[in-house]
Amino acid sequence: MPEFSYKAVDETGRIVKGRLSAFDETDLEAKLSQKGLILVRVKKSKESFLLRLSKVSPRFVIEFYNRLYQAIEIGLPLLSALEEIAQGMPSKLFRKIIGDILIAVEAGNTLHDAMMRYPNIFSKLELNVIKMGEKSGTLPLCLKELAGFLEWKEETKSTIKRAMIYPCFVILLVSVVAGIWIGYVLPQMAKLLIDMGVKLPVTTMIILKASIFLKSYWNIIVVLIFAIFVGFMVFTKIPQGKKLFHKYVLKIPLIGNIIFNICLTRLCNNFAIMNKAGVSINEIFEILIDYSLGNRYLEDQLSIAFQHIQSGEHISEAFEKTGIFPRLFVGAVRNGEFTGTLDESFKRLAEYYDREGKNRVQALINALEPATMIILGGVFGVVALSILLPLYNLIGSLGKNY
Repeated sequence: MPEFSYKAVDETGRIVKGRLSAFDETDLEAKLSQKGLILVRVKKSKESFLLRLSKVSPRFVIEFYNRLYQAIEIGLPLLSALEEIAQGMPSKLFRKIIGDILIAVEAGNTLHDAMMRYPNIFSKLELNVIKMGEKSGTLPLCLKELAGFLEWKEETKSTIKRAMIYPCFVILLVSVVAGIWIGYVLPQMAKLLIDMGVKLPVTTMIILKASIFLKSYWNIIVVLIFAIFVGFMVFTKIPQGKKLFHKYVLKIPLIGNIIFNICLTRLCNNFAIMNKAGVSINEIFEILIDYSLGNRYLEDQLSIAFQHIQSGEHISEAFEKTGIFPRLFVGAVRNGEFTGTLDESFKRLAEYYDREGKNRVQALINALEPATMIILGGVFGVVALSILLPLYNLIGSLGKNY
């Protein structure tokens, strides 16, 4: 349904401006007439189109779900709840988006249909859960579950970012220091020592030649690195290339296990939320397969499992036949199927793999700290030897002369 910006006059002659969804201008005029307004001027809203391309912080979306859940839970009508949230939201952009959703709901759309116009903000998973919540009359519970799920996602991202700060800082520090010493200090010192007739050690000669090579061909090296990067990006954009890359990422020691646990947590959380909301198994798998796990190889395996389910097999049997999902995972799903508590089984699995993922992230941090210190010490040791050895030889030769 298109949206119009209008200018109207009320019964007292006061000019009223606003936006409203309507099928056409005639429909808009009829809706305004019901409100006691006479249409003066109208045009299709361009702002709405720009809003649909916008993105907002996930923290604001979490806040939106939490506030909407609390407002509906205490008995506020949906329109009143949306109006209250729109006024109190700290983000000006998101206030406009909620106002746009409010107008659409006021025009007769469901909350799902109104939110569906913003795919950059609300994912397919969220929209489907809200749709089923509206149909089943459990919208407050669904909103609460979505808020908790998005909070978990943000917490996981934050944990991974914190884990990468230290090694990235060390790598940057090593690169800068090594670049200064090898690129500037060592060549100057080597030239001075050669002029003095001092024979340079093998370590110093190797580093010096590497420095000369980098200075001579740095432009070619930069172009080559850029070409490799672009080639890699293009390769991972191709469906088969992306799947192959994601398959071998899972085999990297420590990192592969962390990624696998995060993907399983997403799978279990998504499944539990949608199943609890009443989304059908077919719809659940269609959403999960559609880039919801963050690993194309696992999503492809999930697609294979879905094919087995469509042929009449149990969910646990379908997961087991792929050969990629752990026995613990398959066993818990089987138990959930037989006891009729599938959403609870997936929820417990999500909690388990979330803990496992966090433990492995901590183990990676614990392993990275000594590893980076060893690398740092090794680099500085080699650089120091390349400088100190020729100075030692110089001092030795001077001692012989005197």
